Amino acid sequence: KTYLGTAIEVNLTREFEITDGSDLDWNIDGVEVDCKFSKDLGGWEIPMEMYLCGDHGPRSGKLNHPALLVWVNDDASEWAA
Repeated sequence: KTYLGTAIEVNLTREFEITDGSDLDWNIDGVEVDCKFSKDLGGWEIPMEMYLCGDHGPRSGKLNHPALLVWVNDDASEWAA
């Protein structure tokens, strides 16, 4: 899973010439964006650093950040982003 997620991120970065982010994967027009991959539709793991949450204090992020969610089903030759 980690290898596929990294491969997808690297290839999207190259294909669309996306700038690396300072805290998350990308910086798109001044906005930090994270790329998340899952083999299971809806199975993305979103870390607390990506969003504001009063219940989690210091583990909460500084801002709410968008993410590009990518899903792949190799058996069915399907994908979505």
